Amino acid sequence: MTTEEFKNKFNSIVGKYRLNGLGMTHLNVKESSEDNTRTFEYVFSDDLRMIGVLDSDQRVQGVRLYGTGDVSEPTDGTLLTAIATLILTTNSDYTYNDAQDIIQDIGLLDRDVNQTDFEGATVRNGLEYRFIIQDSRTFTFGIS
Repeated sequence: MTTEEFKNKFNSIVGKYRLNGLGMTHLNVKESSEDNTRTFEYVFSDDLRMIGVLDSDQRVQGVRLYGTGDVSEPTDGTLLTAIATLILTTNSDYTYNDAQDIIQDIGLLDRDVNQTDFEGATVRNGLEYRFIIQDSRTFTFGIS
């Protein structure tokens, strides 16, 4: 899908599930002259942003959420909500329960998650979903 289709689909899911605070307005598309690639970025907050990579046909090839903050502290749910929304955006036939199943398969809902060094992944329908805590203050969730 194009960046505009991606944004519209993402916002449609935000509206459907009433996920206030996650709606996207304008995707900032950037071109890298070094490797002739294009990316887009959307900043949700100081602690959460999304970056996507476009293929040569300008279609979304992969998307990552990047977050910062103390991973040992409870979240306000925005991160897990953003992850679920991103999962639903990439899979038209998934329900919110399917997104929760993927989050569970990754291991994010386990009680014994090592919050300073965690990596979990799962593959569904040819897409890889991966969550990584890189240090106690930085984490990424990606779909490729």
